[in-house]
Amino acid sequence: MHRRTFLAAGVAAFVPSAEPVASRDELVQALLPGFVPAGTAAPLDTAVPRRRVGEARRLFHTCDYTALEHMLPGLIADLRQAAHDARATDAFSPLLATAYQTATSLLLKQHDQGTAWLAVGRAMAEAERSGDPLILASSVRAQDHVLAREKHTEQAVALVRRTADQLTGSYDRRSPEYLAAVGLLLLRGATAAGGGGNRAAAEEFLSEAKEVARYVSLDRPDA
Repeated sequence: MHRRTFLAAGVAAFVPSAEPVASRDELVQALLPGFVPAGTAAPLDTAVPRRRVGEARRLFHTCDYTALEHMLPGLIADLRQAAHDARATDAFSPLLATAYQTATSLLLKQHDQGTAWLAVGRAMAEAERSGDPLILASSVRAQDHVLAREKHTEQAVALVRRTADQLTGSYDRRSPEYLAAVGLLLLRGATAAGGGGNRAAAEEFLSEAKEVARYVSLDRPDA
């Protein structure tokens, strides 16, 4: 009897619930190009969407992936609707890019590389549209992660090197957020280079990251 109860409980534990599958389908639907998904609300003021994007990032950093997967489809839909309504401005592009970056990171955690490619492609498009170097650095870092995960290490190293060439230098005049974004990009490049056995590139990225670190105030939360 005990064995039968144990086996039944074990089988139940391995049967996936339908809810995560539904959330994943909604996320994929929100990422698809070619249409603007219906959002719950799409205010043209960026303050509320900015707070929601910040909450999504917090959920990722605290590893609350279930709550994040529930949140992202509605967030992305609302941001896309707001961007569509405010077509004369690119004010929502940085927020959309960050939401797509977060979706990419979540999908990689869930080993869904196929959908991660879709998310990171949209992140890169919004980053380029925004013209914000910090958003670009973060989106490139996400794309580099996808490339390295799929063993495209040469392309990953080349991507970081090309982007870093545009962003490195003049660190004494850069904001803490800028230093954080560039530093993380360089460390992602070092990881990709190390995974591909490119010792010279790994050392190059680490050396530049060390230079960035000289200007980082370690008592700040973003350090």
